[in-house]
Amino acid sequence: MSTHPDTITTAIARGCAGDRTAGLLMIQPLISESARHMVSTLSVLAEVTTMPYRDEHPDADFFGLSVTDAETGDERSAEELPAHVRFAAQFVVAHASGDYRQSYALFDAFAERCIREENDDLGAATAAMYDMAVASTLHMARHGRRPR
Repeated sequence: MSTHPDTITTAIARGCAGDRTAGLLMIQPLISESARHMVSTLSVLAEVTTMPYRDEHPDADFFGLSVTDAETGDERSAEELPAHVRFAAQFVVAHASGDYRQSYALFDAFAERCIREENDDLGAATAAMYDMAVASTLHMARHGRRPR
């Protein structure tokens, strides 16, 4: 388990270098090992994803989820998002707010639904969270990171 964060960090670096497939393949064994390893991996991805926002708002105790229609600019409901995107966003927001019980409850409910419905939404959600972590890392690389 000690190589877990190192593997995720290396996988994110691969994504930042433009090799998304290699990065996702690096985390695949981690998320396949067990539910505990999967939620741990998602937590690390959420941590990386939220760094720029937590750095910009160091005194914030709570983060919310705002959904805007890219075409119209209108505010939308998170319920309108595809299930895997909604889960990824809700997990990241719960994690950023320090509500780990909520993020773990979201994971348990979503994973159970994916198993029951025999779909790959959890894999798609993991890929979405990976993409968010890569985007946040690239943002920090371009704009710098203020120390907390």
